[in-house]
Order: sequence, then structure tokens, then C-alpha cells
Amino acid sequence: MQKFVATGRVHFLPMSNHEGGGVVTSILNPDRQTQITVRRRLVDATYLEAKVPSVIKPRYDVDADVELIPPNGLSGLRDAHRHHVVVGAGKTAFDAILFLLDRGVPADAITWVMPHDAWLWAREPMQPGIALAAILRMVRASAELDTPDEIFLSLERQGVVHRLDPDSLPTKWRCASVSLDEVVKLRSIGDLVRKGRVTAVAPGRLVLERGEHAVPADSLFIDCTANGLTSSGTKPIFSAEAITLQSAFMCQQTFSASLIGRLEAARMTDVERNAVLTPIPHPELKEHLAACMLTSADNMVRYSRRFPWWLRRNRLFFGHHEATHRFLAGFVTLLRLQRHAAHRAEENVR
Repeated sequence: MQKFVATGRVHFLPMSNHEGGGVVTSILNPDRQTQITVRRRLVDATYLEAKVPSVIKPRYDVDADVELIPPNGLSGLRDAHRHHVVVGAGKTAFDAILFLLDRGVPADAITWVMPHDAWLWAREPMQPGIALAAILRMVRASAELDTPDEIFLSLERQGVVHRLDPDSLPTKWRCASVSLDEVVKLRSIGDLVRKGRVTAVAPGRLVLERGEHAVPADSLFIDCTANGLTSSGTKPIFSAEAITLQSAFMCQQTFSASLIGRLEAARMTDVERNAVLTPIPHPELKEHLAACMLTSADNMVRYSRRFPWWLRRNRLFFGHHEATHRFLAGFVTLLRLQRHAAHRAEENVR
């Protein structure tokens, strides 16, 4: 940071809050305020701000005698615990459980409060050089199949998604990614609590929406319930006052930011820029996949018409590492599927 400040182009305001209107207030000294004059426009990176357990209070009552930590507190533990209770059904809970298992905690020493199941993005096919094929499978399923369950079951057969319980159909889709060996490890947890969300925790017991569940009295509770990526709806990315960072490809925020940055640098009006990229809200339910995937495809087709070689050279782009012939063939397939989806949508309207 000192190197950045030394250039004269960066002013660092640590431990501060932006109050709006360009006013920044120090958290430690509220009397210290800085007025920022926006000469062009503000880049708002807070619209889809992640909310993590370390800064979000649990939405359930916690008895004073319960030891409860956020997942990042696991690495600082100095005392052993006979039992661990992981509260949450999302990717953060997966990571907390895998952390414990990888460090020798027995599976039977873990209770997992998991009120719902989600479809999971398989990590294996989403690697550089082969990811384009997996993306095309998702677009094809979204464009050609009728129901969310048909889409996900087809993608599961093709190795694009996983589910933890092969005997039930998940209701959620939030883009959490796991590898197959991680799925095997997560399936080893036998004490799954499926009685709804937690309403209170106390020594020796969990109180849930549909009953209670007993746990060892000295259990360590790990809270993984913060909704890290909320669905805040969408708004135009480019406006006169601000650039509001949002996903332009489903669940790919960093790649999306690069697309937005290139548009800002282009000699275009904001109307033209907003016509290229349609913001995509973060998906929550399995019903959201098709719309998010097909809008992502629409964005890629429109973007490639404006900046074909820039997109090809973008290292964040899922097609960047593909061989040229596979990249071109994949784009032709993407264009055909996009047109097929648009035609089906028109038929449904009629």
C-alpha cells in the first residue's frame, strides 16, 4: 500500500465507512472525515457485498455458556473439542467440515445442521482448457429441457453437477463448487440434522423449527449461516453517477468486472454499454439456473460481437485456454443454442 500511496495516485483511508455523497468517516475517530469529489463517476463494488459469518451476528439465540465461532476461527483453535456442530447448508459449511476432516476429526464427532440441499457445481470439468465444454452442456440443457429437475439430472449424468444425497432432489442452486472426493468426504457425516433452521443453541441441545436435537454438552458450535452472496435484484450497470458492479456471467464476479472495465474504456454511450451486458442476479433456487445461464449466453454473444479478440485473450474467460478450433466450434454451438432458446421463448409467448 505504501508503494501505491507513493505514486501520488492513491489515497488510503483504512478502517473507514463511506457514508454516501463522497463522505468517508473514520471508524476509530468519527470526527475525522474526508470529502471525496467524484470527477467522473463512482465505481460501486458494494451492491453485491458478501456477508460472512465473522461480521454477521447469528440469526438465532446463543446461550452464554455455548462456545460458538465463525469458520475462520477454526484455524486459531488451541484446545481440543470432543464434538463439533456445524450450522449451515452452504459452501462455507462444506469448507468448515472439510477443514475438520482433513485435520483428523472423526466424522462421527461432527453434527451437521443442514436444513436443505443444493445442487453443486462439479469442479473437475471447470478447469482451464476444458471448461468450455461444461459451460456448453449447461447452456444446452437450459435451452432444450423443460423443468429444473430435468436440467439438473441431465447435467448430473454428464458430470457437470453433484448432489450430496443421491436419494433426494435438491431445491437450491447457488453455484457452490465441490470436487467428487470432497462429496465423498461430506457424505461421511452421519449426524445430519434436517429439522429446519436453528432458532437457538444451548449446551447439549439444538432448538430448530421442527423440533430439538441433542448434542454433547461441551460441543463447539461453528456458525456458517451468513448469506454470503445475496440476490439483490439488478440495476443498470452504467449510469451517469456510477458504475454498479454486478455479474454479467452467472456467479463469475471477477470475470464480469473485467467485461465491465473494458466497456467503460470503449468509446460508447451508456445506453450502448448497458445494451451489451444484462446484469444477472445471484441464483438461489434450482429454478433460477436456466434464466441465469441463458442470459449469460446472451451476454457472451453480444460481447463477442463487440470485442471478439479481446474476449478471446481475456485470461478470466472460460474459453481462453481452449485450442483455437475448439473455441471457434464452441462459439458456433453457443450461438446456435442461444437462437434456439430465443425461438422457444417466442413460441411460449404465443
